[in-house]
Amino acid sequence: MQAKHQTLIQLWDEYRDQLKSAAYSYSQFTYYYREFLSKIDITMRQIHYAGDCIFVDFAGQTIPWFDATQSKQCEAQVFVAAQGCSNYLFAYACASQKSPDWIEAHNRMFQFYGGVPKTVIYDYVARHIIRLLFPSPLCGTGSAAPGMTGGRSSRGAHKNQRESSHFSKSTPRCQAPAWEDAAED
Repeated sequence: MQAKHQTLIQLWDEYRDQLKSAAYSYSQFTYYYREFLSKIDITMRQIHYAGDCIFVDFAGQTIPWFDATQSKQCEAQVFVAAQGCSNYLFAYACASQKSPDWIEAHNRMFQFYGGVPKTVIYDYVARHIIRLLFPSPLCGTGSAAPGMTGGRSSRGAHKNQRESSHFSKSTPRCQAPAWEDAAED
């Protein structure tokens, strides 16, 4: 059942082709299959290969530290990364979760690991990060990307998206996003 678009009846057909006359009927096959499912552990197992992916996020808890220049107590944000295959961890404390600190944490992480994986997987993409990745005036008429309503009701957003095509000939070329403006939000 792990193959894409696999159905139980397809499995039964393959099973029946292998055993010919000694095969169970479909109803008996499904009975034993359900019995088998009730005995296995229902955890999601994922296979990760070395260098394939790395999981990153800011930890929920902060670390207190004292800023001697301003004579005040501050809270440091903790950036955490874990390699998919080995679960080898990296942690970095930074002043905030703003773009410059986010980028610096990634730079230090890649330097620590001595390379860059194929994929960086973000645990939770906050709304301000989505706006960094998909700024509305980036391409086209200024409407948000499909599914990105920016907090508005999704009914009106889908109606407007159908009316204006992002792929019309009058669509201007893509422009560089204003990273710093979006990070301030």
